[in-house]
This record gives sequence, structure tokens and C-alpha cells, in this order.
Amino acid sequence: MMRTLAIALAALAFAGCDDRYAAPSLPAAPQTRAPATAALKFRVFTAGRTQGFPAGAVAADIAPDASGNVWFTDYATPAIGKIAADGSLTEYTQGLMPGALPMAIIPGPDGNMWFSDYGGVAIGKVTPAGAITEFSSSQYRGTKTIGIAFRRGHPWLLGYGAQPLLGHLTAGGTIAIRLLPPHVTTDPAFVSDSAGNLWFAALKQHLRGEIAELPARDFALMRLPLHMKHAFAPCCVNQAPRTMIVGPNGDPWFTTLYYIHKSSPAQFIGTVASGSVKLFRLTYRGLTKPAIASGIAADQASLWISGDDPFGNDGALWQIDAKGKQSAVSVPYSPYGLAVDGRGRPWFTSFFSGLPSQIVEVLTR
Repeated sequence: MMRTLAIALAALAFAGCDDRYAAPSLPAAPQTRAPATAALKFRVFTAGRTQGFPAGAVAADIAPDASGNVWFTDYATPAIGKIAADGSLTEYTQGLMPGALPMAIIPGPDGNMWFSDYGGVAIGKVTPAGAITEFSSSQYRGTKTIGIAFRRGHPWLLGYGAQPLLGHLTAGGTIAIRLLPPHVTTDPAFVSDSAGNLWFAALKQHLRGEIAELPARDFALMRLPLHMKHAFAPCCVNQAPRTMIVGPNGDPWFTTLYYIHKSSPAQFIGTVASGSVKLFRLTYRGLTKPAIASGIAADQASLWISGDDPFGNDGALWQIDAKGKQSAVSVPYSPYGLAVDGRGRPWFTSFFSGLPSQIVEVLTR
């Protein structure tokens, strides 16, 4: 097993997918696979089988609201979906723009859910009742929104493409743009901390990674070395729609898919502490299948990380407690987006080519 795992991870540096942020190809004819782990129990929602979850749907990101509901993006239908506390599933489509590709989704301080739209420089909100409103800018047609965050009550977006950029929604409903240097390649790591500082990860010239901060005090862009450089990943690993969160300690934490540290086959997560980037190696202990980490979420006391096996419908969940103790377990699914609800239960979307999209709630751990 460890030989297989090492081969899969070492492939980060050699095998390639050309489009780092392209949505996975849509699933072919549905197939079945029964969960086969004794360590965990799951509740599973499957496209084409669960009422309200259409065949051909692809659930990408997932996030809870404050009322016990869990929301998800479906870029294939396209739609925004809700799983109510009673387990009923509903998808909403009215209000999405033509060509919409909803990806990341987060709860807003206004009681609505907000999402990024990879179809352009656009973000949207969905009310608890499912009413969708989108806001967009047509100025930069070669740029796609790959991140959304709230800074002091206002939604911000991160753009990837020909012109990388930041944007925020004004009181008048328009998107104000701040351009980033053209040689910067952004990725889905984008958050705002409690002080109003914006954080994101990017690839600069010479294929070296960095963590950028836009401080609330003066909004002068600060850039910190990531101590990692770009690496290709096996095709086609699931890249989570959100790869950075604010951890229980208030600092940004992130996964490092598409980056490699000193040619090491190990996987790392990172954080920013005391003005510099710190990297921590993920454990393989407890895993029976290879998994490449991408998704990240947090509850009040711990971090959660998810990863998938690009060569099979398998994956893993990691938990890191407040003392830094790691535990890992293999799961019989291919995690894509990741969240933790108010009860501390992980939820993840699952995608593997040729199988129907699934949403998985972890009932026990």
C-alpha cells in the first residue's frame, strides 16, 4: 500500500493536467458502489437516485448555514442546492445567469448563502427560500471567479485568468475591481480573517508559490514566500473549490495541491503565523488507499482535510486537533468539496468519472 501511495504522490511532480481549474468531466452512465468501511457510517445523496437531485448533476462545493441546512453548488445543471435538516433535497436554478458555473459557496453575515460563478467575473447570493441573484462585471471576459470571501460584511471575489484580480460588491450592486499583477496565477485559496485582512495563494514568476495578504489597515498588498514551487498532479485529481479557511486559532490554513516542497513526495498543509508561512506534513498512518489532499474545513476545535485517489473511487479524511495530533482514515468515495456542520459532522461532495455525483454526510467517526 505504501509503495502505491508513494507512487501516486510522487506523480505530483511529473504527470500533468493542463487546465488547473477546469471542472471535472461530467459523469457517464451511473454505476453503483456500496461503502465498505467499518470505521465510519455515512448518509449519502446520489444524483439520479435521491429525490430532487437530478441525474447529470455535479455537486462541487458544500457549506452549512446557521439553521441546520447544508447548501451546495451544482455547476453541471447548473443550480444551487439545499439539503434541509429533515434530509429533503431541493435544487434552485431561477436567477442564475446564462452560462453560470457556480463553484465555491459560503454563508454570509446577512443570513444568505453566497457563491462564486466560474462562468465569469461574477458572484451570487441565494436566500434561505432559494431566491438567487447574481452580480457580475463584463469588463474582463478572460477572467473567472475562483474564490469568494466576506470582509467586514461585504462579499469579495478572487479572479483567475488572463487578468488576475480582486473585486468587491458595492452598495449599488456593482463589482469594483482591483487588478493584480498580470504574471500572478491565483488559485481557489481565498479567505478573510476576523480583522478584515484578505488572504490568497498564488503562483508567481518562475513557478514559485506565495501567500498574499491584503491588510485591512492600508490595503497594500503583502506577499510571503510559500517555500513551495509548482508541480503537476495526476489527471484528474479533484481540486476542492475552496482550499483555504480560517482555522480555530484565527489564522489562515490551506492545502497545497499543485505545489511541491523541496522535491519531497510528502503532502503538506500550511498556515501563516508571526508573519511567515509554516508548513506541516500530513500523516499517511491509518490510510489504506492513496489520497491527494485538497479540501479543508474547520470546526471550533480542529481542522479537517479531504483528498481523493485520482486512479480510483477512494479518498481520505484527516483531522488535526488543537494540539496538532493528526488522525487519518480512508473513505470509499472521492472527496471534492468539504465542510463541517454545526454538530461537528464533516460533509463532502464526491466525484469520480463514470459515477454519479454524490453528497456524503459522515455520521460517526
